[in-house]
Amino acid sequence: MIPLAEEGDRKAALHFALFEELHALRRHAQAWSALQSANTAMRRVFAYDSDREQQLFDNLIGRCTPEFIGARPVEDRPDGPAPIFVIGLPRSGTTLLDRLLGSHPRITSAGELGDFSYQMGWATDHDTSAVLDIDIVDRAGEADFQEVGRRYRAQTGWRAQGRPFFIDKLPANFLLAGFIAKALPGARLLHVVRDPVDVCFSNFRTFFGYAYAYSYNLDDIATHHARYRRLMAHWHAAMPGRILDVDYAQLATDPESTLRRVLDFCGLPFDAACLDPARNNSAPTATLSSVQIRGAIRPHRNAWQPYSGQLAPLQRALEQNPAG
Repeated sequence: MIPLAEEGDRKAALHFALFEELHALRRHAQAWSALQSANTAMRRVFAYDSDREQQLFDNLIGRCTPEFIGARPVEDRPDGPAPIFVIGLPRSGTTLLDRLLGSHPRITSAGELGDFSYQMGWATDHDTSAVLDIDIVDRAGEADFQEVGRRYRAQTGWRAQGRPFFIDKLPANFLLAGFIAKALPGARLLHVVRDPVDVCFSNFRTFFGYAYAYSYNLDDIATHHARYRRLMAHWHAAMPGRILDVDYAQLATDPESTLRRVLDFCGLPFDAACLDPARNNSAPTATLSSVQIRGAIRPHRNAWQPYSGQLAPLQRALEQNPAG
């Protein structure tokens, strides 16, 4: 007999695939029904602990004050390549930015790395499968951030393949932005921003497996989005100038001017090779956008519009609580 969790996985995977087929055929009523079934199946076997997440975000903001991030600045004079962190919500456009930048002759795409999270676990003597948890946040006051930065560079520098920059594109590193800034003062942080309804619906329609518990319920997605917005606002206030927001719609519709601004922030000259993401097809990717971004850049579209009626409560929640 199939265990309940496996049963839920299989049912969810089937219905997520069915949604995509029906959506492509514009059979939107049936597609929505399949999508609801998919998310309900995953919600039954993968619980979202909203209270625990709220505590994590509260503790993180309380820990990472401007004084904490800026106190006892570490020397950042690495001999090796410099990291460029691409952060944001999943399905926000981080893969597109990674592919475009990775086509630059001085930048290598290294993929979605868990190395910085691992080094924070090492520095706080705490093992976790999550990118960040409450124990790491609460122990971070005693961490040696100079050593965190040194170990991170030692573990990742080879991925640059001899180039002076490499991209660490793990979207969930938005949780670690303050720690990254403290440990790696020379690191660049690029935050991809997508329209709230677009990115929330894209999360709801995606089968993430057991990666993002919030993503299988629209109320939970709205709650998580508000917390994410609050945290990003905190990072901008606590360390002004350290993070560059990159608008996904502008990147997709006007990539050249957007990339000129991004590369200037990174201290690099513009190179026309960045406008052809197909040049970077050999770079590692494990994201759900990997097929989409291997061709030409496609313009930004609102895929949620056929479901605007069903998504009206989500829209209201996003408008009423933009940064919880």
